[in-house]
Amino acid sequence: IQYLRAHPPAPTSVLNPSAFRAYVYFFAHPSTSRRVIESLLRDVLHGSVLGLSPATPLWRLSTTVHHWVQSPSHASFILDKFIAELKKAIVVPSITRPLYFINFFCVPKKGPDGKMSKLRLIRNGAYHGSHSYAINQWIMESAYRIRTLPTLKVYARLMLGKRWMALRDLTDAFRQLHLHPSQYPFCGYSLFGQTYVDTAVSYGLSSSAATC
Repeated sequence: IQYLRAHPPAPTSVLNPSAFRAYVYFFAHPSTSRRVIESLLRDVLHGSVLGLSPATPLWRLSTTVHHWVQSPSHASFILDKFIAELKKAIVVPSITRPLYFINFFCVPKKGPDGKMSKLRLIRNGAYHGSHSYAINQWIMESAYRIRTLPTLKVYARLMLGKRWMALRDLTDAFRQLHLHPSQYPFCGYSLFGQTYVDTAVSYGLSSSAATC
């Protein structure tokens, strides 16, 4: 970690903006408005925003460091994940102190054997110390409410008479969407007394699911 902090890798991107714009417009459904398409392009090409309220009390966001580690294996897992993201420049060193610190903990995850034999890293955007606020408390409802997804009843009706359905899981999909640089200070981390910021959407924040 100390080496990567002293020699941070340069961020890389293989996305061709003009080609991606043409791709999105070509495959967009005819009923999709230009405003929606441009909003998508803005998020992908320039970075997503968290949807914080203008009334967010910046000076009272929690900077308490409280990672929850239940065992040495959990600590090792968290560090391995963190180092992997430092190497990819998803998490980068921060010279200035972030306005909010996200804390880590782990939960069990189903493995290939069907048992809860693996771990999932959780970034806790709901944690706050005493007399301070969590970042999730100030993300506006309009930023996290998903209004366009079909309900379970609609899905069931669409499957009537069908014999199969497909499901695709995008591995680490949340980590593929970048944050707008103005949002970095709200997604800070602290490890071993050193501070870092996230450059990608963190799935511990209220607006992540709606954004991705």
